[in-house]
Amino acid sequence: MSKSKIVCTDPRIGVLMNNYLFLIRKVINNSVLAIFSSLLGITVICALRSENFYLSNVSARIFLLPLIICCYLLVLKSHRLRGFFSTNKLLILSVIMCILIIIFQFTLVYRTHPVIGFDVYAFHRYIVDNVRDNAIYFSYYPNNLLLLLLQKGYLTLTNSINDYFLSLDILNIILVDISAIINIIAIYIYDKSKALIGTWINMVWLLLFPMIIIPYSDTVVLPFVSLLLLMYVVIIKSSNIYLKIISIIILGCVTSFIYFLKPSSIIPFIAICVMGILKIRKLKIKNVLLMLLLAVSLCSSYAIIKIGLNSQDYIKIDANYKMPMTHFIEMGMKGQSGSYDQASVDAMKSSNKKKKEKYIKSHIKETLTNRGWLGYIKFLLTKQGYNTADGTFGWLKEGNFIGNSSKDKPNIFKEYLYPDGKYLYDFKFIAQFIWLIGLVILLLGFNDRRYFVQVLRLSLIGAFVFLLIFEGGRSRYMIQFLPAIIMLITLLWDTSMQNLKRINDVLFNKENIISD
Repeated sequence: MSKSKIVCTDPRIGVLMNNYLFLIRKVINNSVLAIFSSLLGITVICALRSENFYLSNVSARIFLLPLIICCYLLVLKSHRLRGFFSTNKLLILSVIMCILIIIFQFTLVYRTHPVIGFDVYAFHRYIVDNVRDNAIYFSYYPNNLLLLLLQKGYLTLTNSINDYFLSLDILNIILVDISAIINIIAIYIYDKSKALIGTWINMVWLLLFPMIIIPYSDTVVLPFVSLLLLMYVVIIKSSNIYLKIISIIILGCVTSFIYFLKPSSIIPFIAICVMGILKIRKLKIKNVLLMLLLAVSLCSSYAIIKIGLNSQDYIKIDANYKMPMTHFIEMGMKGQSGSYDQASVDAMKSSNKKKKEKYIKSHIKETLTNRGWLGYIKFLLTKQGYNTADGTFGWLKEGNFIGNSSKDKPNIFKEYLYPDGKYLYDFKFIAQFIWLIGLVILLLGFNDRRYFVQVLRLSLIGAFVFLLIFEGGRSRYMIQFLPAIIMLITLLWDTSMQNLKRINDVLFNKENIISD
């Protein structure tokens, strides 16, 4: 006797399932917005209280800033000038400004290119000074091996090892500017109406970004993070299947490369995967094949890079000395801000893995016991500010950040950027002011819940949470997420301006509101 199969053909089941899926997506979308706004709200409060805003530290010339803002507002009020800036002449002005900013960047690098300390100097000692004992650094931090090989290859190719910092700073300019160009292209593809404002926002970033003189993974990874986001925009916006396939292959390869260059920078890819899964309504064969293609691209490129790094003979890596991931969690829980801790690092300088694990577990337990859960939550809230509120991205907050003095062949760039520069706090004030504007735009854009906007929000939530758990304490670690931040500021610009206008109407035009 054959067994009969029970098949449910009731269409109400399908409707019920769709309703459940819709409800889940709605809850997750609201949660993303709520978590993002909460964490960003802490950042805004801390940014307002930043020491970069201490007027006692700045020079008198900083008071030109309000004058410039007033002049800008007067320009906006003038119908004739507004008409001028609303035409194609604004596009021409944008091109001219881009050229001037590039000239500014190269001038900055040629007039400074200082000796940089902290991790950057480990690369210099190995490549330039040929200090082979320094190889132990790369055994501690094998995640920097790819960057070392890339620097060595570039300096050999350009025959510029003796001009280490100058040559790598020039490369930094190229990489950062390429990142800005890719950002603008991604914005244009996703929302053409935001391309011009996106161009200006990227220009402001480049103008106030002296990190181009710091040749480290923070800046080197930027164009690849931008490319990752661009490829995803092409995938979700293009109807051409061949373009989707090419973009998916590139997305997988770029993600693997980013992982080996700066592992935490793949957080936007994780956000893409999470939001992509939530977007699925039906598992069509085409979508399954595209996901498999992404997995193949990701895994194969990962394997190729891994084999290449394992087979290189430029530097010998001892895996026993590798800093365990839990070490960065343990450091991220210590002190006032969960930042770099020399005692923890010294305890990890051993090849005995069990000894390192024992130290980490005991100190994590000790920290949690001393703080208590409420104390630890308070610590995390405070740490969010340390991680994200500084508009200079932690300028000069690393050990031996810049090893030169502004008094040696002085110029205006050194006066603004060097530790003993006369106008250092002017730079910090301006950078903090612009950063605060960006944060407010992100906070006020809550009405916009478009799919890619939510992907970018989730990327930044991932960044925030990552820095709360692991070593943080300074906003330099936010540099790697700047492509997501800049794209999000651009896409939320109009919504934020509308909400700002509503707030202004409520605060200053109450009579008009009542009469309406």
